[in-house]
Amino acid sequence: MTEEAERIGEAVSSMEKAILSDGWDGEWFLRAYDVNGNKVGSRDCTEGQIYIEPQGFCALAGIRKENGQMRKALDSVRERLLGKYGVELLAPCYTEYHVELGEISSYPPGFKENGSIFCHNNPWIVCGEAVLGRGEKAFDIYRRICPAYLEEESDVHETEPYV
Repeated sequence: MTEEAERIGEAVSSMEKAILSDGWDGEWFLRAYDVNGNKVGSRDCTEGQIYIEPQGFCALAGIRKENGQMRKALDSVRERLLGKYGVELLAPCYTEYHVELGEISSYPPGFKENGSIFCHNNPWIVCGEAVLGRGEKAFDIYRRICPAYLEEESDVHETEPYV
């Protein structure tokens, strides 16, 4: 068990170093690098500048909580991705197809993976806000995706009444 724990600890340390050296974009965490080595989810991109996943995962992992980068990333989520019905997957949406990104850029803006809201990853941001001790902000996002708080407009939100 000690060998396995050591290997896991080394993998975690290696991942954190990679994120810190190549994954921070100044206001949020990058999504990835494409096959050509270009940043995905960067302020340098015209479209798809910020994605929900890396902000949520890094917050859940506690990466850079102590120096304020986690807070800055979640503030960027609130500023750039949070809408009336929750946190969008990315912004701004892709308006043209990018062969290096594939399917994500093939959908119309705001549809499916191209900037819509998926409720399964909104809780990552909710948990990240809780890790920072920002309970009101966490609950605010929760309310935006929770069917019980959206019943009055379930036909617009397309939430089934039984969820």
